[in-house]
Amino acid sequence: MKNVLLSFSTSQRRMCRLRFGILTAFLLMLLGASNLRASIFNQINYKQLTNIQTLYIETFDNHSITSKEEYKLCRIILVSDTGTVKFDSVSIRGRGNASWGFAKKPYRVKFPKKVRLLGNRYANARNWTLLSNGGEKLLFRNGLANYVSSLLGMPFSPAARFVDLYINGVYKGNYQISDHVQVHKKRVDIYEQEEPVTSLATDISGGYLCEVDGYRDAGETYFSSPVYGNNIRVHSPKSDVINDRQLNYIRLFVGKFEEALSGSNYTSPTKGYRAYIDSTTFLGWYLTNEICANTDIFYSIYFYKQRRESKLYLGPVWDFDLAFNDDTRRGNNGDVTNFLMADIEFGSAYFKNWFDRMKTDEWWKKAQYNTFHSLYEGGKLDRLMIGYADSIVQEMRPSIDLNYASTSRGGAGWSISAQTHLEVHLYGTYDEYVRDLKQFIVARNAYIDRQFANRFPRVFELASNCYYRIYSKDNPAYLLGPVDSTANSTNACLQGNQYSQLSQLWDLRPVGGHYMLLNVRTGLALTDEGATSTRTNILLLPPDSTNPKQLWDIIPQQVEFFNLKNVATNNVATNYNSIYEEGNPIYGYRSGPLDETNSGRMWSLRPTLKSLINTSVNNFEADIEYTLTYSRSSQKLHFNAYDVRELVFKAQIYNLDGRLVGTFRGDEEFDASCLPDGTYIISWQFAGKPHSAKFLKN
Repeated sequence: MKNVLLSFSTSQRRMCRLRFGILTAFLLMLLGASNLRASIFNQINYKQLTNIQTLYIETFDNHSITSKEEYKLCRIILVSDTGTVKFDSVSIRGRGNASWGFAKKPYRVKFPKKVRLLGNRYANARNWTLLSNGGEKLLFRNGLANYVSSLLGMPFSPAARFVDLYINGVYKGNYQISDHVQVHKKRVDIYEQEEPVTSLATDISGGYLCEVDGYRDAGETYFSSPVYGNNIRVHSPKSDVINDRQLNYIRLFVGKFEEALSGSNYTSPTKGYRAYIDSTTFLGWYLTNEICANTDIFYSIYFYKQRRESKLYLGPVWDFDLAFNDDTRRGNNGDVTNFLMADIEFGSAYFKNWFDRMKTDEWWKKAQYNTFHSLYEGGKLDRLMIGYADSIVQEMRPSIDLNYASTSRGGAGWSISAQTHLEVHLYGTYDEYVRDLKQFIVARNAYIDRQFANRFPRVFELASNCYYRIYSKDNPAYLLGPVDSTANSTNACLQGNQYSQLSQLWDLRPVGGHYMLLNVRTGLALTDEGATSTRTNILLLPPDSTNPKQLWDIIPQQVEFFNLKNVATNNVATNYNSIYEEGNPIYGYRSGPLDETNSGRMWSLRPTLKSLINTSVNNFEADIEYTLTYSRSSQKLHFNAYDVRELVFKAQIYNLDGRLVGTFRGDEEFDASCLPDGTYIISWQFAGKPHSAKFLKN
């Protein structure tokens, strides 16, 4: 070799050394760059930006993530108050549909091996998502929706851990670490079929993770549902391993469910759709989306089937960027507070046909009300949701402020007031968005409760051997009764609740599929006078079962409340102006939409055994001490008692010839000045016994 080199000219030897030096330098540069980057990765003092965790992402080429399809290698450093955790050789790409078009972009992260990124409570998995929440100003709509999902007992509610995010040294704002929707322990925890299935003896009954999907991505597996024609994507088994036998199995099983749902026996628990669904997750999924007013509710619906089970499960819930009144496309100029998502017309791109059918089933109406009301009753749901919002805001407020602060002040520079997607309301401060959310939660939940209650399937069932007290809806201290409990014709009115008042008891008598309402004290029948004016008088008249003005239908409106609707006039018995005071009149108003909302039109019918009433009233009256008094000076005749309102009987005055000369109620005075001087007999019945007395007028 030495001899060969010596044969080179000086210029040739110089060129050879130069080329060797360049090659050596290039190799050293590559080696040095790798060592230098590894050195930086191990030596930089990564800091926690605020009181929540800080996530640093550094791509190997130091370039931005620009693709949803191609992964880019990166390093991840997660810093919290408990220490720093570092991950190398991580893959990252973009994710989302509309959200990928935002300036603040979401990402999908894949680790080289499984990691417990959020601790032992959550999955040990390779795949995770970084949600930007860039289309909504609160930054935690998805987190709140996932929390509601957990309250409704959904088996898998995606995680919501908020972090401050840096990418290649640039602060990007507040982000949310969440679970990737996949078949996995502590996610969609079902049996995962072997990949690939090669034997015909292999059980392929599950598991399957599918999605009724508004998109069709290249390279993925889809089928059209056999009856409703929904576009369904199969996520598991994956598209590169699923075979025709598996695809045909899940397609036909969905077809059986749809056939049962669309069939004439669809309401049957054994022959209808309920034989093919897990009702808990179907209700939980629907109610989560309804409570949160998710206007994308039917655009993407995840469902799964477990191995060796004949049920479809719905869930998990996801994608709530447009929820909680944040979508200008729907409702009243974007306000969906008083709209059920199940009733809104979403157009052909949405797949709400399953729920359009279910919501006509009386079982579904009852189940959705019972499930929701048990969580809502007493303001529980309001408190839980508002409490979650308050705790999240308190925990990450410094991060929120930096998310919206200008870059010159160390923030990400995202606008608090500019529209980035379909926001309905734009405010100048973050606190205004929080206030708006809380008001919406309270109003929304109240509306849902009313709507579900109004659709609650029930009929009035007459209890045997009972009388009824008919209480006003909003003030049960008042009941339906007559103005005068002794007259042969009287107007109906409100009476203050008195247990001993027989005039507040009604005997409901079935007549040809309707009811007569007979007052227990007077025996008179509740009657609509039938005048053609704006309102009609509701009277008590002698009973006549052939008179349709005395026949009433008892129409359910809310869980324990009913309308009293007259058969002849189509009028509804109504407490005038919903005024709650003694003697307020009851009128008949034309039946219409107000029947469902006007509390003055609603009554609670509460039964009491006739035997208890007769016994208790007689015993109650027997314990009342009273006297009959005649004053010569005032010529007034009256009864005295601790509370004369308890003396509800009618007294008759006869002369010595036996002729009736006057009547008065036990709680009233009688002016005897019109009577000639003489002796008179007073007769009355009380405590189930007749009584009489004499008095001398002179």
